[in-house]
Amino acid sequence: MKISLGYMIYILLAFVSIGSNAETGIVTKSYEHHLNGNLSEFWAQEYTGADLLRDELDNFQTKRIDHLVAVVDSAKGHGEWVKSLISNSRAGAALKDISITSFGNGHYDDLQSIYESNTKFLYLNQSFQWRMDATDYEFYELAKLLSGRGTIIITSAGNNYRNQKLVDDMKRAAARESSVFIVAAMDETGSKDVDSQVADEVLVSAPGGHFVRSYINDSLKSVDGAMTSAATPQVTSAMAAFTEITGYQPTKREIQSIFKKTSLKLRYDDNFVGKLGYGLLNTYKIGSVALKISAYCDNKVKGCAGMALADDAFFTFPKINLERIYSSWPECSPLKYSQSSQLNKIVELNIDAKAEKIRKLRELRSSLLLNPYQSEGWMLLACIYESEGFEINAQYYKNLSNVYIHESELE
Repeated sequence: MKISLGYMIYILLAFVSIGSNAETGIVTKSYEHHLNGNLSEFWAQEYTGADLLRDELDNFQTKRIDHLVAVVDSAKGHGEWVKSLISNSRAGAALKDISITSFGNGHYDDLQSIYESNTKFLYLNQSFQWRMDATDYEFYELAKLLSGRGTIIITSAGNNYRNQKLVDDMKRAAARESSVFIVAAMDETGSKDVDSQVADEVLVSAPGGHFVRSYINDSLKSVDGAMTSAATPQVTSAMAAFTEITGYQPTKREIQSIFKKTSLKLRYDDNFVGKLGYGLLNTYKIGSVALKISAYCDNKVKGCAGMALADDAFFTFPKINLERIYSSWPECSPLKYSQSSQLNKIVELNIDAKAEKIRKLRELRSSLLLNPYQSEGWMLLACIYESEGFEINAQYYKNLSNVYIHESELE
């Protein structure tokens, strides 16, 4: 049996885009009219590598920690979707079916209930604005109390940039003074989301943009205008995965170090330098670091994970040999990439060749997320996506290639 290259990559992107949900066999091309091009359905999870980590955790026994995550959000709708980006049963999140405790409508009295319950949740996701049924100062005081108990609060920067460019003052103060971490949103091309607020205190940016999709039970859902509401739970999911893998909850300083060492570089407008955190969330690298630490610290002394986080060796990964990848995509070789006529060239492939391409594309994506200082590799990934017609994904990877050309020169 023979199939064309175009059809093969269409199937291939289904496997790498939706992880364990690959049995559906295809990935729907989502036309995003705001950006004039095609974008893969699970673009956010692909950019952070959450789908790759999810698949690797299929063969790993996580620690299954009680009171791991609390979500303060609406009980239905928005809140269900936020939870699905932290963990769900199908696809769209790095973690499968962890226990998440939900609280009400995202209001102040929900935080008050958590505090009065004397239950220590390791991570608390709050994708709503603070100013709802209480003042910013009341939220600030309660956030400090919860933080003092050992709860890491991950909260959104807000989507009010057009009217108020900076994150709310009290939220910024809480981030400086306690274990509160602010998440900004980036769009589908790797630039700041147009509505995401910014601040010096932002920890990291994560995919938001015009829509982000995930599964609620067996139904594929998306929220238009996802922005920081989508970005925040993806960061919560990454940190929950780290703790589920290692059994260790990092300190505030260690969390800052983790994101500094793992985040992908972003294209910055001069107005945003230093105000979007360390870069773009890299869930796959955070999880891969956790897996290395877990293997090293198995049966070792308590506190091993904390000591390992101070060792850069756990954050170091080799580069990929691109020649092996080019052998499956000769039309994307540096000599031919500029020739647009080569991008849609039809090559007859058998089923074994298709399986090999699936494996190689996964290997390429994994390697680039673990060691992003490979500008040529990002350009190869852009070519693969562009040849199948995912123009927006391809543009994002081209942007990363350009960023890392400069970064490599600074190494």
